[in-house]
Amino acid sequence: MLGWKKIREVFGRLLEENRSVYSCGELEKESMKQIKRYSLAFIGVSYMTLVMSTIDGLRAHFKEGIPIRTEVTYYPSPSNSGVIVNILRFLVEFHWWYIVSVMVAIDSLAVASFVFVTFKFKLLQRYFKDMGLTVRRDQSNMTDEALADKFRRDFIVGVKLHENALWCAENVQKAFGWVYSVQVFETVALLVMCLVKLVTTNHNMIFLLANFAFMLCVIILNGSYMMPAGDVTYEASEVPTSIFLCGWELVRQTDLRFLVVVAIQRSQVPVIMKAFGIMTLSYSNFIAVSLFKFYVQFQINLF
Repeated sequence: MLGWKKIREVFGRLLEENRSVYSCGELEKESMKQIKRYSLAFIGVSYMTLVMSTIDGLRAHFKEGIPIRTEVTYYPSPSNSGVIVNILRFLVEFHWWYIVSVMVAIDSLAVASFVFVTFKFKLLQRYFKDMGLTVRRDQSNMTDEALADKFRRDFIVGVKLHENALWCAENVQKAFGWVYSVQVFETVALLVMCLVKLVTTNHNMIFLLANFAFMLCVIILNGSYMMPAGDVTYEASEVPTSIFLCGWELVRQTDLRFLVVVAIQRSQVPVIMKAFGIMTLSYSNFIAVSLFKFYVQFQINLF
């Protein structure tokens, strides 16, 4: 129950905390489109696997005369028959599809949290850039003291937005860390097992194509976590530049410049999403894993 309370709190801060302070409809639409793309990747890979396994079960049923099944169960076994047994088989298959649906929903929710954190940092960048434009516009219309007071108020709001974004990034890892950590390590383990199977099994062209399709599906699942997590790190690294462009050089009070320096130093601390606190989720790691798997695949094909 505590975990669900934490997730509810995180999404409340992600979606509603700063809406009354500063918002951007364009970035919100962009983030929703990105969530749909990653969710469709999860849905496509998961349900395509289920459909293909069902088709294989149908093939085995018509070719070998065994009951249709997509998973191996202790009971009912292929030798059992009867109306009640067939109903039980249907419930087993329905339960399998239900489990996959729950898994896809949880994965989509976890990835949505990454995308919303990325949106927080993008919104922060736009806030400081808009602040710089406002300072330049008001420079000729306001006295130095009034301009400094307005700059101080706006800059403190920006610092609060930044602290809220950092809080969201930290607590997304606390709330969803177990979800994406298991998923990432599971996909990497499956890829390793797939490579071992390639080395130890006699293979033909059909086997290689099937193995290649399996690896591609696993890599898509892996990338659906590593890529949005990499976006968080990248967008957070762009915040110092945006703060530097907020128009501080146009304000004559030196104490405000000290505040800007402290904010830039704070924003230069990298925001890194990790699986189990060990594996960094980033574009570079995703590319390294993917290229290594396909390199080994092609090397085995050559020999």
